[in-house]
Amino acid sequence: MCREQRTRWLLAVTLVVGCALCANSSHAAGAVKAVAYRNLKVTSGKIEQTKSGLFSIKHNTVRATEIRHPGGYARHAKLRFSFKGRSDKTRKLASGSIKRQIGLKLRAKNACNLVYVMWSFLPTERITVHTKRNPGKSKSKQCGNNGYKLLKKYDVPASKSALDGRTARLQADFVTKGSTYYVDVYVDNKRVISVPIDASFGSNVVGAAGLRSDNGKYLFRFWSGR
Repeated sequence: MCREQRTRWLLAVTLVVGCALCANSSHAAGAVKAVAYRNLKVTSGKIEQTKSGLFSIKHNTVRATEIRHPGGYARHAKLRFSFKGRSDKTRKLASGSIKRQIGLKLRAKNACNLVYVMWSFLPTERITVHTKRNPGKSKSKQCGNNGYKLLKKYDVPASKSALDGRTARLQADFVTKGSTYYVDVYVDNKRVISVPIDASFGSNVVGAAGLRSDNGKYLFRFWSGR
């Protein structure tokens, strides 16, 4: 291979690698803004605000959604949290299992129809994406533990573990790619899950972003974006 051919070959390789890097960098999380304490509607448990402005959870069961978002319901939600240990009292879920977790709600039409992206500490440190679908039902007492579908799970590596109280970042985006709905999940700004959502769910289940926690104490901030 002559020098000129070699130069052209190296240039072509550089362009290909550069394009690949550009494509990967396009998987950026959606833009979000901090949600004020007054814009959180707590439907179960209690969320307090510290003097420093952080939100605090100590109750064993907390559910909350954003009251309003400019321009319509948020499609992106983010938590920056630190785990402060288990709650003083432990409560079983409707399934009878005990979980220690905090996470995000997307498309929360009501308690029976929504997307959950949860960071669990018990029994395994893992992030899961579930849909909960119960057409015609809107209250927990109507749907209970029915309608859950596990879409994807991600075992949190030791380097990203939040069990030691380090500050972790969890973001979930509800996006469309072509004609398909997806949930993209990011840990510390790196995408770790991208999973398609059933078309009928994506088009029929529309609602606010929010958060939930079970059986743990947390300090956190919450963001959302359209």
